[in-house]
Amino acid sequence: MARLTTAYQALLRSYVESPRVNSVSLQAEALWVRLVTASDGKGRYYGDSFDVAARLFTARLKTGVVSVETMEELLRELEVADLIFRWESEGTTYLQVTRYHDAGNRAKVEFPDPPGTADGLDQSDIHEGEPS
Repeated sequence: MARLTTAYQALLRSYVESPRVNSVSLQAEALWVRLVTASDGKGRYYGDSFDVAARLFTARLKTGVVSVETMEELLRELEVADLIFRWESEGTTYLQVTRYHDAGNRAKVEFPDPPGTADGLDQSDIHEGEPS
């Protein structure tokens, strides 16, 4: 089994005490954890509720435990708590995990930069470190 880096250990320890994470429902928190683990090297992922449900909750979508409508509600809940933000690029919706911290294991960037940012990171919206 691979060892967790010190950066990941700090994130895992700090997120459980995060006021923003603790302000959302348990379902939204579970979604946020999956988004953090599935996002690219800058904390980006698909932002459309169907894409998120189909990619991150495939088995539960197939059995009807999760719906696209529920996924949209959870994504909105994460947006209100400032744990993610979404934007559209060339007809596709993407999201950014705010306060994303790259623990050094996901250098690959797959998703486009949000609008209005030089390299996709607007430091007023995205901060490295724990999800306070």
